[in-house]
Amino acid sequence: MVALPADIAAAAEKAETKSFEPLPAGEYRVVLEKAEFRTAQTGTKGLNFTYKVIEGPGDSTEHKGRLLWDTCWFGDRAAWRLKMTFSAFGFPTTADTDLMVGKSVIVSVTREEQERGKNAGRMVNNIANVSADPAQAMEAAQTATAMVDEF
Repeated sequence: MVALPADIAAAAEKAETKSFEPLPAGEYRVVLEKAEFRTAQTGTKGLNFTYKVIEGPGDSTEHKGRLLWDTCWFGDRAAWRLKMTFSAFGFPTTADTDLMVGKSVIVSVTREEQERGKNAGRMVNNIANVSADPAQAMEAAQTATAMVDEF
């Protein structure tokens, strides 16, 4: 058997339990943590966005720090999601996603039952919409204008 050192055990006892339950539906102000390419088991490629919650519905900070993920799959039927996401950050789809990291947007979160895959039958979050954060909209517009002026 292995016993944890006393200091590690004490820290673990004091640690707050993290919830992995889906967030309540509503609008959340989030910051983009990272964007990375992803390939589904079917071979479909996409861009996965990882967001961190800043505040939730009604300016609540109850879920602050929770993560949300949204994958925009590549293809004609889903191209609108890429455009919506990039536009929410104030950038054209030709922009490097590194320019969006650290910026905030508003996401509309829903809860729905996962239809297939390893989480089939479980309630999960879905990001139904991504829109500009009024607090950052002006800054993003100025950055996009400067980028266009460079070309």
